[in-house]
Amino acid sequence: MPRGEKGRHFQKGQPRSPNSGRRKGVRNRSTVVREAAERIAKRKQISPLEFLEELINDPRAGKKLRCDASKAAAPYVHKRMPIAIEHSGKDGQPLSPTSMNVTFVTPSPLTVTGDKSK
Repeated sequence: MPRGEKGRHFQKGQPRSPNSGRRKGVRNRSTVVREAAERIAKRKQISPLEFLEELINDPRAGKKLRCDASKAAAPYVHKRMPIAIEHSGKDGQPLSPTSMNVTFVTPSPLTVTGDKSK
């Protein structure tokens, strides 16, 4: 398969098959969201979180849309788990270094092996 044609199910330069593409009457994702928002808004004035909850429970919305609404609503409903970090030493004492070892090293002179000028 030539480069750049990975995943193609048709031949380049040839017409598409008659049944390819979106079927008539199938709504795209933005239309489904807009229609759901209009349905919910007609019933009552609600908060964005309540809108997401209505969308999650709407059986007419697709699984992916309902899952995305769940992800968007989760931070408002559930808190994140705190990360446990210990900021103290033994028995609650503050962290402090007890000793530090420093070693100074003198670099050795540079040696050249093999003379390439000859």
